[in-house]
Amino acid sequence: MARIDQYSRLKHHRVSTSGQQFTIPTSEDHTDETWLSTDLYIGEVGMNITDDTMFFRTNNGIVQIATGTSSGGTTSTANNIWSFSSPNIIIGSTYSASSVSPRSGVYTDLGTTTLRWKDLYLGGSSTTVAQINSNGPLVIKESADNILTTGGAVSSNAPIEINSFSSNANKDRVLFLNTRYGLANGSSNYIVIASSNTVNTNDNSYVFVGAGSGVSFNNSVEYVTHFGKGYGRPVWKSDTTTVAGSLAVKGMADDGSTQYNQSDWITSQSLLRTTNATTTDLVTIPWTATSSGGDVLQVKAYIIGTNIADAKKVYSAEMFGCYSIDGSLVVTEIGTPILNAQSSWSGTQPDLEMYADGSGFYLKATGIGATTIQWLCSFSYHKLINVTP
Repeated sequence: MARIDQYSRLKHHRVSTSGQQFTIPTSEDHTDETWLSTDLYIGEVGMNITDDTMFFRTNNGIVQIATGTSSGGTTSTANNIWSFSSPNIIIGSTYSASSVSPRSGVYTDLGTTTLRWKDLYLGGSSTTVAQINSNGPLVIKESADNILTTGGAVSSNAPIEINSFSSNANKDRVLFLNTRYGLANGSSNYIVIASSNTVNTNDNSYVFVGAGSGVSFNNSVEYVTHFGKGYGRPVWKSDTTTVAGSLAVKGMADDGSTQYNQSDWITSQSLLRTTNATTTDLVTIPWTATSSGGDVLQVKAYIIGTNIADAKKVYSAEMFGCYSIDGSLVVTEIGTPILNAQSSWSGTQPDLEMYADGSGFYLKATGIGATTIQWLCSFSYHKLINVTP
């Protein structure tokens, strides 16, 4: 190999007019008097010394290498387009881009399944709204299971699904928090659903559902707030709040005696169909502790019994009663249950009774032989517990 002792300096092709770009010549001979001052050979480097830009020409054209600014005879790292300041790579303050884009749409991944970025910080300041703009469904997943999806299918297995679009058009699902399965469709919907079980809705409007078990709405669902499990009723058309199952109104905090920790005022419904003159349970409320006693129970009930073959025959009643079971498990009826009843039956009448034993409280209905009676009872109760010495 030859020894090289040459100590020459090389000045690259340069221009000094701001904004001036380098060009490709019409020939490959710079002596034929056709070349411009901005023309480059393949492999040649050119600089705009005013704009602090550098270019070189390849077989494919002219490529910009970098942009940078120097100050006071030394390179200013902060003003380079990219600079390494351990342990960070920094975009220079003078040339910070308003966006960083791939060379074409849907082209570049940010990290891989094995080589991942760590934290993602968004927003220009503490008051700036950060945006994630996705042209299509957005999915956040842990391993193979989706955690959050927007615009995704209900069967995505994500515990959180948010499906919303930037328009004033009606939404199929404005907010859908679902840990199992749900379906919402229809044409005029402003729906929020929180579910841990199946929810099915159809032609919906202004619906909020909080479900712990299956809820099935049908056609003409309007203006509904629904909590709890559903009973497959075909129409929920109301401006009311619906509580399926039982509603517990917790108005008391325990005072340390533990007598109030189940003092909720419970409201619920029960139904019964009788086809004979047998006495059958319509409401059952167990004692809190059948082995130690100490409960005092107060019950208020509204009952109707209707002959399903003749809606003119109706038995309507209001009942009130109070019962206790002491520490010796002795059950006491406090006074006499109050019964206010009206009936359009003639002759043999349906009947109601209240009583309690060592297991709990009962409200029973007695039907009429060979007559099908549909009973409905709406009842409320509360109780003190641990009423013992």
